[in-house]
Amino acid sequence: MKKSSFFFFLALLCGSLPLYSQLQPKTIFAAGDWALISDLDRYAAQDYNARAGILLDENLTLGGFANRQRYDRFSDGGPDVTLQYQGLFTRYFFQGNGKVAPFLSGEVFFGNRDFNSDIDELNFNRNLWGWRFGAGADWFLGPTAAIEGQAGVQWFDEEDVDARTNILADVGLFFFLPPEGESLGRANPPMATGMLMIGGRGSFRWEVSESDTGADPVIAILPVFGYQFHPRWMIGGEFRFTSGQQETGGGVILDESDLTVALYPFLRLYLNPDDKFKVFTEGMAGAGFHRNNFNNEYPFRLRGSAGLDFFLSSNMAVEFFLGYQGVKGLNSDLDWEDGLTGGLSLRAFVGK
Repeated sequence: MKKSSFFFFLALLCGSLPLYSQLQPKTIFAAGDWALISDLDRYAAQDYNARAGILLDENLTLGGFANRQRYDRFSDGGPDVTLQYQGLFTRYFFQGNGKVAPFLSGEVFFGNRDFNSDIDELNFNRNLWGWRFGAGADWFLGPTAAIEGQAGVQWFDEEDVDARTNILADVGLFFFLPPEGESLGRANPPMATGMLMIGGRGSFRWEVSESDTGADPVIAILPVFGYQFHPRWMIGGEFRFTSGQQETGGGVILDESDLTVALYPFLRLYLNPDDKFKVFTEGMAGAGFHRNNFNNEYPFRLRGSAGLDFFLSSNMAVEFFLGYQGVKGLNSDLDWEDGLTGGLSLRAFVGK
C-alpha cells in the first residue's frame, strides 16, 4: 500500500458523531515511561515509550509518539540491537456508554534498527517505516485517568528484510488533562488507606505474513500494582510474563528468552504522605524464570531504591525512582550482577 493511501484513510476518520461527554475539545492526553539500567561501566537509557496528543474538535485527535528499546541480552559475541521509531497518530472517538469511550485509530511511523557488535558482519543499521490501523476503547478510572486497550493491523517494512504484516494488541494507561476543572500540578491528594496504584502495560504481536522473520505470537504482560494499607505504607509488586522470541530478518533473535515469568513484590514507605512531592523509600525482592534455547535460568533480584510521586491531577502522578539492585541466578555459581537502576513513569492512583 502506498503512503498516500494512509493519509487518505485518516481523512475518512473525520465525521460528525458526538464525542463521549467526559472529553472536551482541546483536551490533552499522554502516556509513557522510561527506564535505565547500569552495570557500573555503562550508563544508558535502556528503553522508553512516550505518546501525547490533543483533541482537535469534538471527535478527532492528533498526536505523536516515540519509542526506543535496547536488546543486549546476548551470549558473548552477539550483537547489541537498538530499535527506535517515532511517528504521528490519530483517533476518532465515538459516543461512549457510561465510562467507556470507543475509538478508531491510525498511525504512521519511521525509524531504524541498529546492530552493533565486535563482528563486522553484524555491525550495520536498517531503516524502517510502516503504518497501523485499529480500534479500541478507553475505560475511565476517574476524570483524568483511563485504561486503554486497542487492537489492529500493522504493515512494517524494514530495509533488506521482507515486508511483513502483524496483528497487534496492547493495553496501557492514558491520562487526560481537561482544560477546565482542576489545574495541572495543583492536586495533592492524601495517601489514604485503601488507595490503589496501577501502572505497566501489555502487548500482543502475531506476524501473519510469510517472511524470514519470526512468525510465533509474542505476548508481554508487565503490570505494576500497589495497595495503600496505611497512610504511609504501600505493598505491591511488579509482574512480568513474556512468551515468544522477537526476531528479525536472517534469524537474528532480539530476545533470547522464549518464556519469562517473574514476580517482584515490594514494600514502600512514604516519608511525607501529605506533601505535594511525596518521597518514598522502597525495598524489593523476587525471582523469575527464563527459558531459552540453551538452558533455564532462575534470576533472583534484590533492590533498594528511593523516589517520589508528583501528582499532576487527582488520579495521575509522575513517579521517579533511583536505586541499586543485585541479580543472581539461583541455579548457577556466577557472582552477583549489580548496578544502578531507575525509571520515570506515569501512575494511576484510584481511591475507594
